[in-house]
Amino acid sequence: YSISFIIAFFIIKNYNTKSSISVEEVYLIFYLPMLDLLRLLIVRIYKNQNPFKADRNHIHHYVNNKLDNVLKTCIVNNLIAFTPLIIFTIYQSFYILVAITILYFLLIFFIKK
Repeated sequence: YSISFIIAFFIIKNYNTKSSISVEEVYLIFYLPMLDLLRLLIVRIYKNQNPFKADRNHIHHYVNNKLDNVLKTCIVNNLIAFTPLIIFTIYQSFYILVAITILYFLLIFFIKK
């Protein structure tokens, strides 16, 4: 949690001071954890569970269960997280940003164990 907070703090601070990073890029850096959090909240509330209780239903847990290797899991999670950022950086299109968000939301929301 501490490392995530520090990274988020510096990304937002960089955006507010230097503006070398665009709003869309900040969004794309944080969108995967946000979508995973939203998916877990919806699923837990639908199942009448405490939405703040820890479990092993996060995306990285699913990937780790499939791969059984922490290094491979880190690589796959980073590819999942940074591919949209790279695509957006190349094309600089709002419509691509929206399409990527919808596609990833559908993939993340309907992921099964």
